[in-house]
Amino acid sequence: MTLASVWGEAYRNLTAGVGGSRVLLIVVIVLTACGVLAPQLALLQADSRAVAYQRSGAATLIVKAEGRIDGVRCEAFRQLENVTAAGAVREREGLTLALLPSTTVRYFESTPQFAGVLGARGDGAGLLLSDEVADAVGWRDGDELSLAERGRVPVAGRFAYPDDGRVAGLGYAILGDAPASSGLFDECWVTVWPQTPIVESLAGLVVVPGGAGAAAGPTLVQANATLGARFSADAERVIWSAAGLAAALLVAVAVAFHVRGRRLELASARHVGVRPADQYAITVIEVAVIAGIAMIVVLPVAAYVMFSVPSMAVPLMWHAVQSAALAIAGAIGGALAGLAGVRERHLFRYFRER
Repeated sequence: MTLASVWGEAYRNLTAGVGGSRVLLIVVIVLTACGVLAPQLALLQADSRAVAYQRSGAATLIVKAEGRIDGVRCEAFRQLENVTAAGAVREREGLTLALLPSTTVRYFESTPQFAGVLGARGDGAGLLLSDEVADAVGWRDGDELSLAERGRVPVAGRFAYPDDGRVAGLGYAILGDAPASSGLFDECWVTVWPQTPIVESLAGLVVVPGGAGAAAGPTLVQANATLGARFSADAERVIWSAAGLAAALLVAVAVAFHVRGRRLELASARHVGVRPADQYAITVIEVAVIAGIAMIVVLPVAAYVMFSVPSMAVPLMWHAVQSAALAIAGAIGGALAGLAGVRERHLFRYFRER
């Protein structure tokens, strides 16, 4: 057969829906969508859980040693790999709000980088208010805070510290700046992401020897232990690692069964002189067109998902392309496998089994 004849035969088979090619098209579209979109959704789910894990404070470790934490050494943790923020804090005498004179608010002094651990919002010098304190006094950006002990003082911003399992203390509190070299602190907070055991192994370096409680040694706790000591995306990893391959295998099986279902037609064509090579070419073209239509349907959806989350665009694109390529390979492989089992000499057996 000439190339034009091969293309013409493939076109007629597809337009006529020979052997249930329309049903096969729907099956391939569904399987391809699962293979392409499932890894993307698993990645987005894992990313969402990772962000929630970090925001909850679960990725932050606290080295506790009252009056024995070296602030300079604590902030030096930021130079270590995967450490995103580090700062020291100590509690001082509480402050009284002018608007609420009967209420004492806990007051802490912290090193300059401690605000990064809390994800504080605001700029400039001044106090940091927890959301509860800011809401209680009706503080807005640019406002000062009236204190019974100090009068009006500038406020740099605010920080969120919800009651979601975090260690108690900062939910209704005010933070003030203190140089890292201005004496000793009570706690060193270190945020590590991605998580590594680096803080656990070096925690003792921020503690000054001697002093009250030295015999007990420092303690290491998680700022929020409700989400587990370590973040795990194993469930999502199984999906984004295996979904594309699993879908490709199912596509291959579906195509192979489709070709197998046409074995009487294929064997009859060979019986009247059609070469196996021509049949392979015709069938591969048919399957490639079906796979191509599936890509046209599925990939725009995958692209929408990719562009909707720019920060994850590269891994989302990679998994979409990988899964799409596997689906195409599975379709062609299934066609070749199905044709490999067709024999002209079995024509009459196929006729009896039809």
